Amino acid sequence: MKNYAIVPSHGRYGSGTTVRAVRVCSDRRRACALAERMTREFQAEMRRYGGTSGGFRVVETDAATRRNAVWEWGHDLDREPSVTA
Repeated sequence: MKNYAIVPSHGRYGSGTTVRAVRVCSDRRRACALAERMTREFQAEMRRYGGTSGGFRVVETDAATRRNAVWEWGHDLDREPSVTA
């Protein structure tokens, strides 16, 4: 069964960094809606520091939980295509 992990967007982690999912959902639309909301909130918070184009995106995963949705290297996550609603 495919799940959908909400992860930081490109540029919010290094290529050699371990990246963990913020959340894992079984519903693609819900994951995309949550990622959009989280991005808006993150960008609003960062405006006081000069702003950011970063946020969150959604990728498919076989992991059932957030604890299991881990990419040992950021460059591995970079290769994962984003899912859209």
